[in-house]
Amino acid sequence: MISFDSVQESETNKATQAGTQIVETVAQEKLIERTSKDFTDGVCSGYLTYYDEYKGKQLTDLDVYAFLIQNITDVRGTDQFNAGYCTGWIEALIEDRQILNSVAGRRKDNGTIRAKAKSKGSR
Repeated sequence: MISFDSVQESETNKATQAGTQIVETVAQEKLIERTSKDFTDGVCSGYLTYYDEYKGKQLTDLDVYAFLIQNITDVRGTDQFNAGYCTGWIEALIEDRQILNSVAGRRKDNGTIRAKAKSKGSR
C-alpha cells in the first residue's frame, strides 16, 4: 500500500477590498513526500522510456493498458519504483499527446482547418 504523508493542493483565495471584489489565486506546491529514492528513480526512468521508445509511434488504449499492467507488476523493480515508472511514462504520454480531446472535437477542428484552406485556395 502506498502512503502519501504530505499532499497539498492548489487553492483559490478570495478577498474583498473597499467594496470591490478581488479574486486572488494562490498556487501551492503539490508534493508527494518520498519515502525512498525508488519512486523518483522510477518516474525519471518511465519518463525517458516513453520518449525513447514510444514517441511518434501509434498507440492504442490496449497498448497503454498492456504497458501499465506489465510494468506495475514487474518483479525486477520495487513496488515504489514500478509505481514511479508508470507515473513517469504517463506524464510523458500526456505531455506529448492530446489524449483527452474528443473525436468530435478533432473532427470539428479538422473541418474548420479544411474550410479555411478551401477559402484561401478559391481566391
